[in-house]
Amino acid sequence: MLLSILPGIAEVREVVLGLNGTLQELRPGTVHIEMSTIDVEEEAEARDRVQEAGGDLLDAPISGSPSMVGPRMATTFASGAPESIDAVTDVLTAISGPWVKAGAFGQGAHFTYIANLLLAVHTVAAAEAFALARRCGLDLELVQRTIDESIGGSMVFRRFGPRMRAREGEPPRAHRDPARDHRPDRRARAPLRCPHPDVRRGPAGVRPTGARCGCRARPPRCRTPAPSSGGSG
Repeated sequence: MLLSILPGIAEVREVVLGLNGTLQELRPGTVHIEMSTIDVEEEAEARDRVQEAGGDLLDAPISGSPSMVGPRMATTFASGAPESIDAVTDVLTAISGPWVKAGAFGQGAHFTYIANLLLAVHTVAAAEAFALARRCGLDLELVQRTIDESIGGSMVFRRFGPRMRAREGEPPRAHRDPARDHRPDRRARAPLRCPHPDVRRGPAGVRPTGARCGCRARPPRCRTPAPSSGGSG
């Protein structure tokens, strides 16, 4: 069994297909768990070469921040030949907490795109919510406790809320392409039909029309209605 998680497809090619790559001495029956978030079609080329050598390569990206791996909160989306997944179930269980059989090769990456899309949306929404609460003069800790238990809460709001309240950023991770985790591969870029007036179609699906101008928009104002000046009687 082999396992790798790398920054991009170039590194995957080097590790698998390079002069000193795993393919040079691959034993028949070896299952390679590839956990990088990369383009599926390019990853499939490496999978095909591994299969030609008598092994197999799984598309099994892991979803979750590094801080979630230790407490086993990260999720792995394993996709590929069912028999190959079955052969490494103990390893998948040891790596992260929950993991799922996502389907045919490449479906694991598509699960990751969906998870990362929601992560991005929820993170921006949570930050905007705290910015609005701060501008309205609300008690941010009370906002956190209240929203956490309401239908408007989310894991992102609960997990990142304390840092957002304190305006503490997360240190950047090395060798990271910020756009990569939210950029679908070519097969997932088909334009979508969406009737919402604030959404337009684009080469990567849909995007809100206000996304680029939101930072230049006029800040929201919180106003408390003035007390009525009329008397009774």
